[in-house]
Amino acid sequence: MFSDRADAAMQLARRLAHLQGRHPLVLAIPPRAVSMAWIIADVLHGDLDVALVEKIRGAPGAPTLTVATVTEHGLVGIVGETYRRFDGNGDLHRAVAKAQRVLRARRALYTPGCAPARIANRTVVVVTDGCASGVALRAVLEAVRDQRPRRLVAALGGAPPAVRGRIAALADEVVCLVTPATVTDVAALYPGEAPLGDPAAARLLRRPQAPRACRPRA
Repeated sequence: MFSDRADAAMQLARRLAHLQGRHPLVLAIPPRAVSMAWIIADVLHGDLDVALVEKIRGAPGAPTLTVATVTEHGLVGIVGETYRRFDGNGDLHRAVAKAQRVLRARRALYTPGCAPARIANRTVVVVTDGCASGVALRAVLEAVRDQRPRRLVAALGGAPPAVRGRIAALADEVVCLVTPATVTDVAALYPGEAPLGDPAAARLLRRPQAPRACRPRA
C-alpha cells in the first residue's frame, strides 16, 4: 500500500496542510506511529507527544481477545460485553492495575521527566499507522476528547470502512489514506518496512531535534 511509513506520513501531512498556523499538538500512538507523527508535526509546525494506551487481552476460552483498554489518563474502556466473560474474582481489576503500571513505565521511557502535553483548547491530531479493529485508536480519541481540545483530528494510514466510520463518530475530522475491505495485519500496509518497537521509537522521540511538547512534571 505504501513504500514505508514516511511515505504515508507525507501524504497525511499534505492532507492536513490546512492545520498549518494553528500550532497543532500531534500525538503518536506508539511505537509504530512515532516516526509518522514526527514528520507530520514538523511539516505542520506543531508539537509532538505520544498518546499511550494498553490493551487487556484474555478471557475464558479466548486468550487473545481484547477485553478492555486503559489510557494513562485513567480511562478504562470495556470492549463490548467481554467484562461478563471474566469469572468475577478480580482478574480484570488486577489487569487494569498492571496496565497502569506499564503505562507509567512507557511514559518514563518516551518522555523522561515530562508529563503528558496539555490538550485543552488545542487542535490535536492523533496519528496511527493503521487500524484493524480501531479499539486502541478509539480509546485514545475518547481520552483526548475528555480533555476538551479545540478540534480533534484522527490521521491514519488505513482502516476498513466500518472501522473508519466508528472513528469518525469520535473525531471532528478523519484523514484515512486507504480503506481496504479488511485489515488483518497493519504491517501489511507497509510491506517494505518493519515497525519500530518501544525502545527504538523512544530513542527517536528523545532526539534533541524532535519537536517535542515537553511539560516538566510538577
